[in-house]
Amino acid sequence: MVYAEGNNYIVRENNQALDILNTSLNLKQGQYVTGTVVLNVNYNSGILTTSDVAGVTDDTKLTLSGVEVSELLPIDCATIGEVANYPGDLVEIKNQPCAYGNCFYGYSSTWNYLYISNFSSFGMTNGKNYDAIVWFNSFNGTQPQGKAILVEPVITSLAAPTISGEETFTSTTTVTITSTEKVAKIYYTLNGEEPTQTSTLYEKPFTLDKTATVKAVAIYKEVKSTTAQKTFTKMDLSAPKTIAELFELQQDLNEVNVKLEDAQVVYADGNNNYIVRENNKALDILNTSLSLKQGQKVTGTVTLSVKFNNGIMTASDVAGKTDAANLTLSGEETAPLPIECATVGDVKNYPGDLISLKNKKYNIYSLALVENYIYVYLSNASEFQMEGKNYDVTIWYNDVKKYYSSSYPLVKVVEAELAITSLPAPTIEGEAAFTSSTTVTIKSSESVASIYYTLDGTEPTTKSILYKNPFVLNKTTTVKAIAVYKTVTSPVASMDFQLIDLSAPQTIRDLAVMEKNLESVTVRFENAQVVYGEGKNYILREKIEGTDYALDVLNTDLPLQVGATVSGTVKLQVAFKANPAENNGVLSTADVTETLNHNLTITPGASVMSIPLNVSIVDVRKYPGDLLKVTDGWWYDNYGRPQIYGTVPNPSGWGSTEYDVYISNHSDYSLYARHELILMGASP
Repeated sequence: MVYAEGNNYIVRENNQALDILNTSLNLKQGQYVTGTVVLNVNYNSGILTTSDVAGVTDDTKLTLSGVEVSELLPIDCATIGEVANYPGDLVEIKNQPCAYGNCFYGYSSTWNYLYISNFSSFGMTNGKNYDAIVWFNSFNGTQPQGKAILVEPVITSLAAPTISGEETFTSTTTVTITSTEKVAKIYYTLNGEEPTQTSTLYEKPFTLDKTATVKAVAIYKEVKSTTAQKTFTKMDLSAPKTIAELFELQQDLNEVNVKLEDAQVVYADGNNNYIVRENNKALDILNTSLSLKQGQKVTGTVTLSVKFNNGIMTASDVAGKTDAANLTLSGEETAPLPIECATVGDVKNYPGDLISLKNKKYNIYSLALVENYIYVYLSNASEFQMEGKNYDVTIWYNDVKKYYSSSYPLVKVVEAELAITSLPAPTIEGEAAFTSSTTVTIKSSESVASIYYTLDGTEPTTKSILYKNPFVLNKTTTVKAIAVYKTVTSPVASMDFQLIDLSAPQTIRDLAVMEKNLESVTVRFENAQVVYGEGKNYILREKIEGTDYALDVLNTDLPLQVGATVSGTVKLQVAFKANPAENNGVLSTADVTETLNHNLTITPGASVMSIPLNVSIVDVRKYPGDLLKVTDGWWYDNYGRPQIYGTVPNPSGWGSTEYDVYISNHSDYSLYARHELILMGASP
């Protein structure tokens, strides 16, 4: 009888097992059995099981010998593969790995498994090795499955146990000792001696009411860990406590005598709240009757009520007991005295303290300073109108923000200034060409920067005119400006403003630069060419200092014809349709009462054919109002807004820029794929 479990038995003979189940026979584990007995026998995939035959099964013809034993009598299997040779029997495996927490596995020419039907009772860990005794009493598919009788982890070393509890306490503290291995036993001492198996067995957390050093070891079979040690100190609250001692205690104290030895008031907010720092530890004294000065050193003792929350220690007055009678103040009042932190991540090391950070990015969405995915949240950023830029800040780390299972510093901003290391040149705006006066506005991309400008062509400095508001020019002037913030100065911006004398004739280029609508102006042509005509509408093109300028003369009675050249002057009404994206626009005219041709010389050309400029689609935007021949454009319907387009690779080598030209009279043509197009009067 190799195993007995209630009235179920495993009987082994010549290495063959018979499982006698739910029987009336009274057998003992370890005994030998000889004789005969009547039973019902069931055979299933190699496993023999029996049940009693009612009224027939008894032990009258059986002889039992030997004594009952408590130890199990399994067959030792060197590999998982060997288990399959012993169906129905009690088998033992040693140092075998667990898979998925529910089986053991091994490889010998093929993968073999031993599934455990009651795996949930043992809390096995995937990948960990175990010794096990298993009753092989079923199959999982084609692989053996059994009921585990004993499962023990294979442990060759043990980490020292973990001792936890309040290391500094005022009344009592509860001590907990844990091992990484649940099966290990823990032994401990309180008298400073090294613990052994004869020391106190740890069974549950215990209470200390006096200073003690706890030493502990974990032991499993022959394996013993190194010794863990932790000292728990009982604090005498009747004696004054330094800021450092209060930090060790980490407890709320309704009344304690605080001893200040070399403390300094590093911040005073003007509302009876102070940060006092000693040995890099901060105590925030809030809403107090004490009268302290920022920068002063404080020595002596004072009675306060202390609270410790999320690593931040605060203090308040104890009614009738808090006063400065035992305090000595020395030194002069100074500016705030923050601790300088190099990174956002360093802030967490100074709870309750005043901290400075330089050139850190503010995230307007998370309301936090962010660096390398580390956050410091700002409780009052809106008071400083902070933008998504880099700042130099002084902050009071006076709270904690909980986010899921993590905690982050939540701070109050004391000072915040933009961290500006460079400034672009300011932007000068106004009508570059004007007929009476123009208003000039100068802007910097940084609102905190000051702007200085000159009107006499000299380079501006901080001694030049300080820009405060837009100003008016009524004569031709060159405006130059710089932006300045602290020691940072921008490059110089410059813009020419020209007073136009409308009594003098204006060229097409003058009108293009002026970018104005004019009720009546004398236009001067010098060999301008009529390059297109359509009814009483014409396009005149004139090359001035190497650049082609176009003027669309519309619904005119002037005797123009395609191919002719035009010189002289004529009165016209001028309209300008701006294209701000390209800083240009289409110039067109209409006749006025004074529009006469008597001051014009119109010389017919050799041909009356249209004269377009040959341009790439990329350059169409540079010739507003002109007649253009485009040979490299592709047609695209664009969901009812037909256009031609072309692309140019970006200089970086990544991607390309697309240039589009929309066709207003596309319905007049059958367009597809690539076309050679002549465009008239291109407008924005």
